[in-house]
Amino acid sequence: MLPVGALAKPPSEGTSQKAIPGSLVQLGGARGCLVDRSTPAPRCGAVRALAGPGPFMGSRAVTVSPDGRNVYVASSRSNAIAVFRRNPRTGALGQPSGTTGCVAAKGAFGCGKAIGLNGPNSVAVSANGRNVYATSRGSNAVTAFRRDRSTGALRQLPGAAGCISGVPLPGCAAGRALFGPDVVVASKDGANVYVGSFFGNAVAVFSRDRKSGGLSQPTGSSGCIATAISGCAPGTALGAPEGMAISDNGASVYVASALSNAVVVLSRDPTTGALAQASDGSGCIVDSPLTGCATGVQLSGANAVALSPGGTDAYVTSLFSNSVTSFTRSPASGALTQKPGTFGCLVWLRAVGCSF
Repeated sequence: MLPVGALAKPPSEGTSQKAIPGSLVQLGGARGCLVDRSTPAPRCGAVRALAGPGPFMGSRAVTVSPDGRNVYVASSRSNAIAVFRRNPRTGALGQPSGTTGCVAAKGAFGCGKAIGLNGPNSVAVSANGRNVYATSRGSNAVTAFRRDRSTGALRQLPGAAGCISGVPLPGCAAGRALFGPDVVVASKDGANVYVGSFFGNAVAVFSRDRKSGGLSQPTGSSGCIATAISGCAPGTALGAPEGMAISDNGASVYVASALSNAVVVLSRDPTTGALAQASDGSGCIVDSPLTGCATGVQLSGANAVALSPGGTDAYVTSLFSNSVTSFTRSPASGALTQKPGTFGCLVWLRAVGCSF
């Protein structure tokens, strides 16, 4: 018998398999895997615009729409976002034909046309399901799309509201702190979109038009927080942000910083969307002593962060530590405290003070 939480192989044809609580069972045949048609694989469905999803940068390369009808994938080598319809009963995915099934640079693969999609790596859907946002490393850009909630199709918003780039790019507005943008998240109140700038060691802040979904970047320090970018609010331990999460109440933003080996706690102004960091030690937890931060364990190469329902706990994965670390979150202040003893970290190989 498989342990709880194990990944099970798909059942053979003509056989049945009893579900184990908490386990995963891959759907059989083409329902269980989709691959780009340039590299067909036995027993998998072939689709368009799916080359290179989830590269090293891209902790949120796949997302599900709030209504559960669609799945969106940032496909780095295809310079595209692939669109899939989701069967609500089985969870199986299928790609619509024509421009409904994808958007891509120059309209490649029969997709809808988009700009600023050179090497997309992360995607997010707004809480109301009306918009999809993507970051693209090659374009140093964040792009905004209108989502058809009946078909899942994407259409890029026109002009500056649909593309903001950190470098001069035809058709895109100029943005700050967008150097190798990686993770993108949208606040649940619909007011803001945040982008982690991997090479900029920063988080870029964008105001979201609640009606159209278009983006604009506030001026001054409200538009970004960074370790060393003039005009941005000052931040600590923001080296290579790769993961990000927003609390349910919208008061806190959490960042996993790969090069700082840290999880960063940022307070969010619900009126302006601006981010700020405390300097009393509650604004970051790092795996080695750093002025202004608390010290934790097994955070080397921190690259993704998630919050539990209700926001009482936070979890961080770290590439070089081969670990999952666990934190208790204060609902009042948003501060994190690493759980004591072996409850605070799980590692692949034995490490002092951790479970394995």
